[in-house]
Parts: sequence; structure tokens; C-alpha cells
Amino acid sequence: MADEYIDLPGIPVVVRGWITEGVALRAGAQLPDAPTPGPAELREALVDCRGRLDRVDELLVFSTRLKAAASRHAVSSRAAHEDKWDQAAARVPAVEYQSSRDRAAQLNLLIVATTRAARQADEQLSLATEAYEVLRTLQRGLDGLRMDLHRMLTAITFESGLER
Repeated sequence: MADEYIDLPGIPVVVRGWITEGVALRAGAQLPDAPTPGPAELREALVDCRGRLDRVDELLVFSTRLKAAASRHAVSSRAAHEDKWDQAAARVPAVEYQSSRDRAAQLNLLIVATTRAARQADEQLSLATEAYEVLRTLQRGLDGLRMDLHRMLTAITFESGLER
């Protein structure tokens, strides 16, 4: 996923989809229902968990890339905003008896569009960061379940190998 293919204005829709899919994947993974599951049930649960974990890992990679692109976009939008403000300050002469607050307000009115763009870029970064954090949490949960299933399966294998 190269940066040029990321539709930054479409971040809310994409992020919502990724989080919804990740939550569904995590909620569907669980330990087998049997009180003492056998190797077949544990292996089936482990394979299912691994598939879910792979998909969440893929979503996590996408969200990492999106977060990085949104971060770069936010930085460049803020820089463009500051440049426009500086240009407006150089263009518009100060009026006698004008307070610094009044002057700043006058300059801010001249660059409303870039101010709005910078704020939107910050909002996009916030959404991308949220997706990353949620998916990372879901990935940790699935990985923990995978490790539990693996340990249970290993314990059964070990017990069956003991001479009694």
C-alpha cells in the first residue's frame, strides 16, 4: 500500500471497516467449549486462531502504513498553514492602535482554508492512530489466545508421552 494509493479523506470509512472486522475476528476466537478438550479440538481452535491472527496482522500493517501517511500529511498541512500565516502577516500592514490579538484574528481570517485543512489532517491522523491502537490490542489478544492453545496442546502431547 503505497502512500499515493491512500485516500486520506476516506480514512473514517476505511478505519471503521478495519476496526469492525478486527473486533469480529477477535470475538469469534475462543477456547474450545469442551471441559477437557482433546488434541483434535485444540488443533482446530489453534488453526482457526492462527488464521484470524494473520488477518488482524494484515490489518495492523495497513493501519501502520495509514498512520504514517496521515502523520506525514498532518505535518505538511501544518507547515503549509504556518507558511500561509507568515505570508499573510508580511502582506497585510499593521494598523495603528491595533492589538496583537486583533491582528492575529485578521490574519487568521485570511487563511481559513489552510487552517481547516490542517485541522482535518490532524483529525485524520487521530483516526488512523485510533485504528492502529485498537488493532494492536486485538492482535495482542489473539496472540495470547494462540499461545494458550499451543501450551494446552503441548501439555496434552507431553502427558501422552509420559510412561504410566
